[in-house]
Amino acid sequence: MPRFVIDTGPFDIDGPSADALELDLQKVALSHLADLQIKEPMMLHHSPGWRGLYAHKDIKALFEAEGVLAKHLFDVAQDMAR
Repeated sequence: MPRFVIDTGPFDIDGPSADALELDLQKVALSHLADLQIKEPMMLHHSPGWRGLYAHKDIKALFEAEGVLAKHLFDVAQDMAR
């Protein structure tokens, strides 16, 4: 399954607007995942401080994917700061 990330980091979005965007995106994502009727178990995780969610087949891979994405976003943020 493809990975989807919407990074609004460079934009100044107020808290209530960010909360509304997060809620709407998660509703859409979860609805579409349900519509796919994937037969195998799916683990979902919402990281504290992260506006988004991770979906994976097993818990170990779920946390590995979270670490890879976090490192990539940290690297991008450092490059943007230069």
